Formats: sequence, C-alpha cells, structure tokens
Amino acid sequence: MRFFIYILMTCLLPVQCFAEEINMQVIIYPPLAYEVDGELRGVAPDVVRAIQAEIGDTNKIYAAPWLRAYEQTQTHERQALFAIVRIPKRENLFKWVGADF
Repeated sequence: MRFFIYILMTCLLPVQCFAEEINMQVIIYPPLAYEVDGELRGVAPDVVRAIQAEIGDTNKIYAAPWLRAYEQTQTHERQALFAIVRIPKRENLFKWVGADF
C-alpha cells in the first residue's frame, strides 16, 4: 500500500517548473533609454539589468515606440514596461512596482 501511495504522490507532483518569459520593454527617451549601434543604453536599462543580475533573470530588454509598448502591455500577458511616468490617469491601467519618485 505504501508503494502505491508513493507512486501516486510522485505522479501528482510537478515534474519540472519553468519560469515564463517576460517581455521587458522600455521607451526610447534619452537619457533614460537610448540606442547606440543597436545596443540599448541608459539609466533605465542599466538599473533593470542590475536587478536581473541580482535575481538571475535572463529576459531580454526591448526598445519599443510608446504606442506599441503601451498597447502590448494592456493586451498581452507577461509584459513589463519600465521608465514610464506614474500619473493618476494610468494608475489603474498597470500593476505598478517600485517606489514613486
């Protein structure tokens, strides 16, 4: 009987767990974010990369025009849009992370 319970419990436990990729987007807005020779630079990408290094995250950061990034964040799951201004109009449109400056 114990063997049967062991097999049953083993089958019910998840075999593998994968973290789903998050689409990390930033708006080109110097000096917060800008591109040089196809490489994303600036304060915002540097801060996000430092956080990623600290937690072992490997999601890629993409530069996107404001409208595209905004629409994707509103209509798709697993989207992150950073270095945007928090205003009352946007308060309920996003799940905000971090401190207000």
